[in-house]
Order: sequence, then structure tokens, then C-alpha cells
Amino acid sequence: MKAKDLETANAYLNQVFLVLWNRRFRREPQLAGDAHRALLAGTNLDSVLSIRTSRTVNQDYTVRWDGASYRVEREQITRGMRGARVQLERRLDGSRWLRWRNRILALERCEPRPELMVKRRVKTRASSLRSAEEKVRARQRLLDARRRLSDTYAHLPNRPIWQAMKDPSPQTGELR
Repeated sequence: MKAKDLETANAYLNQVFLVLWNRRFRREPQLAGDAHRALLAGTNLDSVLSIRTSRTVNQDYTVRWDGASYRVEREQITRGMRGARVQLERRLDGSRWLRWRNRILALERCEPRPELMVKRRVKTRASSLRSAEEKVRARQRLLDARRRLSDTYAHLPNRPIWQAMKDPSPQTGELR
């Protein structure tokens, strides 16, 4: 049967599908009577039905959760709380709670810090313009350093590395 509207679909569901479903899957209980247990005294259903996650308390008594910071109220702060692993609960009503040791503490959302506009100082060189004479001296220092490196490299013995490793280590300032 192809239902083209809501009334036809609901009629099919009640008259055909549910009858077949119940015939196939319904079973009689092994024991007669109510199998539910009574709720223990002191059970907090809000806490039992909450979504929980584990976090570490920061040094300023805050925890991060879902991209926001939450803090413990000042009156509830006790020794040993900083750095402790705690359970956070988000209850069905949207409230957030912290479970630590045998205590359940309310959490307050921290206001985000306002972004401060800070002008950064740009470091400027003492003198951005160099004279032609300074440029020539700098170029000559670079060329002299390259020449010294090349001369030092040319004086290195042309041997395999395993042989060079066996040589005694050179004194400070001495080349092999």
C-alpha cells in the first residue's frame, strides 16, 4: 500500500503494521508482577540523567567546557580543588554543576574578556639608509668570510669519514 497523505499512512500504521509487529515480537513475561524497583531515598534524578564529562580545575578555580569558562563560586572554594580532576554535569534544565569529592557545586559562566586594541610599535632601524662606504665594507666582510671558509675546507684531508673519526680530536682552534 502506498500512502499519499498523512491520514492514509496513519491508518496503515494502526491497522496493518502494528498488528504484524506485535504478533511477531510480543512475548509473555517469565514472571508476573511489576519488575520496577523503588527509587532510593536521596537519589537526585537531575544528576543521574545529566550529561557528564571530566575536566581539571585550573589555578584560578575555573574549568573550560564547550568553548566557555565556568568558575566555582568563591564561597565554595576549598583547599585541594586546584588541579583536581572533577566531573561536570549539564542537567536537563541547562544548568551546569561540578562534582568534586562528595560535593556538588554550582558553576557560573565567566564573562568573556573584551578584546583590547593594542597598537604594536614597529621596530625601526637606527638608520635605514647606509652610505655607499658602509655597503662596500659590508660586502668585503662577506667576501672575506666566504674565502676563509673555502680555504679551511680545502685544507681538510680527503679521506672517508670512518677514517677521520679515528683521528684524535683536534685542539681548540686547530683544524684537521
